[in-house]
Amino acid sequence: MPSANFGEYTNVCVIAAFSMGGFINQLETTLSDHFPRQVRRADDMQVVRGSWRPYLHLEHGIIWTALDAAEWGELE
Repeated sequence: MPSANFGEYTNVCVIAAFSMGGFINQLETTLSDHFPRQVRRADDMQVVRGSWRPYLHLEHGIIWTALDAAEWGELE
């Protein structure tokens, strides 16, 4: 069955943002300019434990990467 979000089989990259209004708005605009049919904003998302994998975390201007299932390290 095709994705309900994009109407075709696809992989999805989800960007979850908390208190980053200006940044996330600019990111959405930039991505939409490059990928006009593949960017969509959602207000709510249901995640099944074990079905997703975080890669990066941005906090206070520092980018963190997952070291393992429980620890994050600053990206150098």
